[in-house]
Amino acid sequence: MGSQFGTLNQIDLAVPCLGLIMLIITGPYLRRQCRPSGSIGALRQLAPAQLAPAPMRTLALITMGHGMAFPLAGASLIVVGLLDLSLRLLRRGRRARPAA
Repeated sequence: MGSQFGTLNQIDLAVPCLGLIMLIITGPYLRRQCRPSGSIGALRQLAPAQLAPAPMRTLALITMGHGMAFPLAGASLIVVGLLDLSLRLLRRGRRARPAA
């Protein structure tokens, strides 16, 4: 059992598996060690990042290139982008209405 793909391939696949197991084990431990005492350690909401037009354009072009190379990933990016846009518009609409 397990000899179909060879010993080297098994070792090659075991290394990332062991790394993932280590991350799963050490993640909660490190989180508990680094959080402020007496609180859950949730981060404050940060101000939205403002990128200059050139890096933003470059990022958009790279994302579109990847979306064309991998159509399913591109479709999921479009769906998530539309969902994000609709949630932003809904929140903006709720803020604009006066409280009744």
